[in-house]
Amino acid sequence: MAPRLPVASYLFILRKHLLLMLGTMAVVLAAGWTYAATCRAVYRAVATVKIEAGSRGAGSGKASAREEGNFLSDQFWVIRTDDSLAERVLRHIRGEDRVPGGAGGAAVGGAEGASAGPSGAPREPPLPSPDLLRSLTPGEVRRMISIAPIPPTSYCTVTAQGPDPGIVYAVANGYARVFAEVFREKAEEEFRQSLGDRLRSRDRLAAKLEEANAAVTAFRKDNSRVDFSPVRGAIARETLDSLKKDLAQTRQRLYTVRREARTIEETLSAAGLSVRADGEGRKALHPPPAEPIGEDPRLSERVLALDVVAAHPRAQKSVEIIEEQEAEVRALLTGEAPKQPDSDVVRHAERRRDDERRRLARIVEAAVLKHALDLEQVELLEKDGAGQVKELENQLAAENAARAELDRLQEAALALRAEFEAVDGLVLEAERQRKAGEAEAGSVTVHAFARRGEAQLVSPDRPVIFGTTAALALLLAAALAYVLEYLDDTVKTREDFDRLVRLPFLGYVPHIRDAGKEGGPPSRDLVVALGRTGSPEVEAFRAIRTGIQFSRGDREVRTFLVTSAGPGEGKTTVSVNVATAFAGGKERVLLVDADLRRARIHSALGVDNGRGLTNVLVGEASLEECIQRSTVHGLDVLASGPVPPNPAEILGSERMQDLLRSAASRYGRVVVDSPPLVAVTDPALLAKYVDAVFLVISIGKTSIRNLQRARETLATVGVPVHGAVLNNADSRTSGYAAGYGYGYGYGGGAGGAAPDHPAVAGGPGA
Repeated sequence: MAPRLPVASYLFILRKHLLLMLGTMAVVLAAGWTYAATCRAVYRAVATVKIEAGSRGAGSGKASAREEGNFLSDQFWVIRTDDSLAERVLRHIRGEDRVPGGAGGAAVGGAEGASAGPSGAPREPPLPSPDLLRSLTPGEVRRMISIAPIPPTSYCTVTAQGPDPGIVYAVANGYARVFAEVFREKAEEEFRQSLGDRLRSRDRLAAKLEEANAAVTAFRKDNSRVDFSPVRGAIARETLDSLKKDLAQTRQRLYTVRREARTIEETLSAAGLSVRADGEGRKALHPPPAEPIGEDPRLSERVLALDVVAAHPRAQKSVEIIEEQEAEVRALLTGEAPKQPDSDVVRHAERRRDDERRRLARIVEAAVLKHALDLEQVELLEKDGAGQVKELENQLAAENAARAELDRLQEAALALRAEFEAVDGLVLEAERQRKAGEAEAGSVTVHAFARRGEAQLVSPDRPVIFGTTAALALLLAAALAYVLEYLDDTVKTREDFDRLVRLPFLGYVPHIRDAGKEGGPPSRDLVVALGRTGSPEVEAFRAIRTGIQFSRGDREVRTFLVTSAGPGEGKTTVSVNVATAFAGGKERVLLVDADLRRARIHSALGVDNGRGLTNVLVGEASLEECIQRSTVHGLDVLASGPVPPNPAEILGSERMQDLLRSAASRYGRVVVDSPPLVAVTDPALLAKYVDAVFLVISIGKTSIRNLQRARETLATVGVPVHGAVLNNADSRTSGYAAGYGYGYGYGGGAGGAAPDHPAVAGGPGA
């Protein structure tokens, strides 16, 4: 998130666009003055009336706040829109509604006098001459008037506005008086109509009440079998609850018995038995008992283990007897004196055992048949209980419906009776009020008339117009300045740099024109090498050299990267001239062209680009073989070389890091010129291998948005920007010359300074 700007920055924006603001303000002020000068004068007169809602009808009691608000809104609407009211007001102020009377036949309250209102009301001031009002129409009169409440009172202002002060006060007073008269007339008529409406309403309600009472009586007669007492309903509900409880218990028992029946049926089926009914409907186990009785399936272990059999009191006793008899037979056959199986003793014991077995078989059959009978009984009991519950529920529903209908009829009759009594009371109250002369249908009375000659000038209000115009002009001019500033996000001045960029400032590079012909300024790429000592251009780069030397307090800057946010912002020019400035400081300097896509250093310094950085990084040549001497003494150049297919990969390789480390061991300074940060990722990869990174910012071209993106790109690799150079500065707008004005021209006099720059190879002193 961008940091918040200080107040001084906002003031600077206003100062920067001062001329534009002054022009805008002048135009707006001229428009305001023209508007005030051409506006037609408008006068205002105000009369005051009191509007009370009262009871708004025949004996309806005090009006609520909502009703009172609606009443006032209705009266305001009548005043603003009623054409018949406007016509009556116009006749009044013209004197057409006055009756001749008094001495000499003078009109009562005519144009020369004042008319009196109701007893206790203020007197209406004299009206203007009727000739002055002849041209007025009812529509014009209605458009002149407005009304507004004076909260929290019941008073309202009746305001008339127009170009003639003599007419507006008459219109305001005429509306106040005529509206009060019309309201009184309408109130009396509405009261008479309201009383008649109440009487007719009472008669209608009496007829409806008689019908409602007859309906209640007829309903009771038609439903004479229904007990409408609350006790009957309570007893029926208790009975229903008891039946539902018994039914739930019966259904629970039926569930248990059916589950036992399924178990019995499965066990009997497994033993080959089943319960069947004969022709007379009697049930029995089939097949009948078998002989020998010992093989009868009724005596199988699963059948004897059934709960209904095990729970039979005689079954367990019989099982025990059979077991004892079985033991007796075995003792006779296998005892100390064993008997023959066909002996009388053995046969007698076996007959007694078989008889007990037959008895047990009959017990088993009886237990199973009893359970089947129990199931039928429980099912019948459940069916009977469900029928009773349903019958009682239907009965209760019918009785409840009858009670609900009776309650509805009785409530309707009670409501009609209450309404009848209310209307009857209103009729009686209205009649009492009418006899006493206190019909409170609301009232409108004139509280104060507008005075003649005191109409106020309300438009044009020149102080307000001029004040509003001045404020609007100032706001519009400031808004225009801020909009222009917002739309133009380039860095244009040192103040913009300090306010928006907030990077260490290394110095200005003034606008340098390239050499166009012989005798013109030096080439901008060799301004330090070929420029005159003491010139602003040369001193600017020397100042930048000093800034770079002290840009980091924790280490010496031996290798540094020069880049920019976007293309065409002067990074190559700064790289070449800063490298030349360091070479002029008696240091050996290596200038590396790492812009493998759009290399330009070789053409600026006149070296061969056939071999260079690319050849070293791909291993085709050594660093010593590719370094070339430039025309500047002490400055060697490593050109970019052939354009590789993958510049980012080879620039981010370990060979590049080794190359810079090797160059730093041989040279005092290594200057790396790289592509723009926003265009490619090459500078971010190289930034990790150098001691410092410096940005070139072109005044009027580099945008804050691109600068932010450039800083974010470097931040992704954990490298900060250690300083920035403002390129293409203009002394009229940037103020850079203030930093270099002191000391220029000393030593040799004006125009007589001897060249003091590094020797150029091939030139004098090479």
